[in-house]
Amino acid sequence: MMTMKLKVLDLSYCTELTRTPDLSPFCNLERLNLRNCKRLHVIDPSICRLKHLASLNMTNCRFVKELPEQLDSKETLLELVIDGTGIKKLPSLEGLMKLKILSANNCACLTQIPSSIGHLTSLADLSLDQSKISELPESIGSLVTLRRLTLAGTPLRELPKSIGGLNSLVELVLSKTRVAILPDSIENLINLQVLKIDRSSVQSIPTALGQLEKLESIDASGCQLVAQIPIELGRLSLLKVLLLRHTNISSIPVTIGGLPCLETLDLAWCTQLRTLPELPSSLSSVSLTCESSVPIPNLPYLINLKKIEFVRSVVPKEILELPKLEKLHISRSNVSILLDGIGVLAMLKELSIGNVNLQCLPELPLGLHKLCISRCHSLARLTVLSNWQNLSELKLHDCPELAEIESLGDLASLRTLYISFCRRIAKLDGLDKLEFLKRLDISACESLERLPDLSKLSALSSMNVNICEKLVEIQGVSSLHALTQLTVCAASIETLNVSNLKSLEYLDVQGCTRLKGLDGLDKLGALMRLTIRDCKSIEKLPSLSNLKFLRYLWADGCEKLRGLEGLESLERMERLWISGCKAIERLPDLSNLKSLQYLYACGCEKLQGLDGLDKLVALRQLSIGRCKSIEKLPNLSNLRLLEYFDADGCEKLQEVEGLKIVVKSPTQPEWKVWQCLRGNGIEKLQELDGLDELRSLGWLQGCSSEKLLDQSNYGVLRQWYADGCEKVPELEGLENLENFHLEVFEDSNRLRLYKIDNW
Repeated sequence: MMTMKLKVLDLSYCTELTRTPDLSPFCNLERLNLRNCKRLHVIDPSICRLKHLASLNMTNCRFVKELPEQLDSKETLLELVIDGTGIKKLPSLEGLMKLKILSANNCACLTQIPSSIGHLTSLADLSLDQSKISELPESIGSLVTLRRLTLAGTPLRELPKSIGGLNSLVELVLSKTRVAILPDSIENLINLQVLKIDRSSVQSIPTALGQLEKLESIDASGCQLVAQIPIELGRLSLLKVLLLRHTNISSIPVTIGGLPCLETLDLAWCTQLRTLPELPSSLSSVSLTCESSVPIPNLPYLINLKKIEFVRSVVPKEILELPKLEKLHISRSNVSILLDGIGVLAMLKELSIGNVNLQCLPELPLGLHKLCISRCHSLARLTVLSNWQNLSELKLHDCPELAEIESLGDLASLRTLYISFCRRIAKLDGLDKLEFLKRLDISACESLERLPDLSKLSALSSMNVNICEKLVEIQGVSSLHALTQLTVCAASIETLNVSNLKSLEYLDVQGCTRLKGLDGLDKLGALMRLTIRDCKSIEKLPSLSNLKFLRYLWADGCEKLRGLEGLESLERMERLWISGCKAIERLPDLSNLKSLQYLYACGCEKLQGLDGLDKLVALRQLSIGRCKSIEKLPNLSNLRLLEYFDADGCEKLQEVEGLKIVVKSPTQPEWKVWQCLRGNGIEKLQELDGLDELRSLGWLQGCSSEKLLDQSNYGVLRQWYADGCEKVPELEGLENLENFHLEVFEDSNRLRLYKIDNW
């Protein structure tokens, strides 16, 4: 009875689902959500018998290659979303008369749209972004109800002439396409409001755009424009946004001044621009770049201007007369005298200064919230003034002469502090007084030797201390109870106590070569991600058994680390990376790590085995390269999801038991996708049952067994690195082979390759 009444079935994130069930009992089903069912391969044909189905969402079902042919009979379907699937072609669409939304974004295998799309007389939204569509059928012009068409990032080269038939179209997106010419029929898109051709191959803006009276936004940023902007754009009385950043235009038509609704004009990095006409007083945002002096004739009259950006441009003193200015960005300009009067801009909220010959900062507006200073190589001292009391964000980047920030503690409202590549800063006095600070980021300050006690920064949630080689201690870090993210990279630090960081979710410790341990690590009950890299003095870590939420553990280059106590308790662990930990001889039994999908234990030269490996039923990738002491692995026959195996350089490993069953899984033989097999030196890997039936085998390397290699149908093989394959028989049918490497092969006369058309 329940199945009869069910209208919504949400199976999203069912990661073990490989085939949808028989849906026939759900006769009243209206919505089916299969989003992020990442192992789903087959849509059961029973879906075509659901008489009331209105919505089908298959986003990120990447192994689904096709839709049921009978899907076109679903007259009730209103929404079909196949974003990120492996679908190669769409079935006939003739019967989907009520379909309003068709979304096939990020469909890397979808190369064409059927001409039957012209029958979708109710379609309002067609999204094909990042698909492989190279052309559109002429029948697309029959979609008289279509309001939105997006083709961003496709290899599309031209629009069909019938595009003019889309007289309901409101938004057309051709960003990052190869379209070079917009057809004249575009003038018939009488309802078009948004046109995006940014970073496309479009070479000119057609005069026909002047006929589109409802057009509100044109984005041509990064286009290869070789012609000027047509004067006909002056007819677009509703135009609000005109973006021409990174184009080669040299002038703007005078008719632009007659656009009564224009709010945003972006001319940044238009380095060929030589003149500007009078601009409309409606403008609220202007960005400008030019190599020579290009004045804005009527700048004082742009009374609604809220944002202005100057890059390599003369900054006129008239900007001090703009009463509503909120954001001012200046880069590579000589404005040191002009800045002395900037305090009169009472509404200014954001000031960004870069590549300016600035020795000191003037008095700033009282209401300033964000201050960014970058690449000001003459700035030696920064003094916090009393009128900075509302500043909430301060960014200082690449100011190599800056040695001191005076009165830093007076920034009572500061929430975010970024300091990077300021190599002369040795101390940050007053930092401990910023009680409302939430984010602290200090990077590449090579002279910084100490920080004040941070224990009073009770609001701090994110802290990044990166590449500060002389910093020897971070006082008070264990008292930062609100901290959720901590990154430390400081070669001179010897101790780090994290015991009281109960909210910490991400801990990243890198390049701390003198650090002896992580005191209190076992107390971090909320920790989800732990990275320890190149901490060459750490010999032992506290037990990990209490880190019940840990999903990601990366221990890399910790040469003295002897073990990972408590690892066996981490049932939520999904990724385990242990690389270059040369002192580890044995890991705890891994049997309980039922969620583990990726296991990398590379370059652990003393590691002797992986107990419990055979119980890791969720494992997809296994890499034990250069583990020279491993002689035997558990039987791998239970690892039915395994698609990547690397045992390269395992000198003592001569047999991998059960791997032949892994390749041809009895439950899903036709779906198995094997990406990589590497195993130099594995002499007893005799056969891999089903290897010739795999849809994809990306990489086969090593393996000296002649029996293994003597297969006649390797049509799927794309890359073969035969290094160390002492016996290579005749191989026929390598039609898809793209790369072939052969080294250390004594008898080249026995090698025979046939039908290799890709070389």
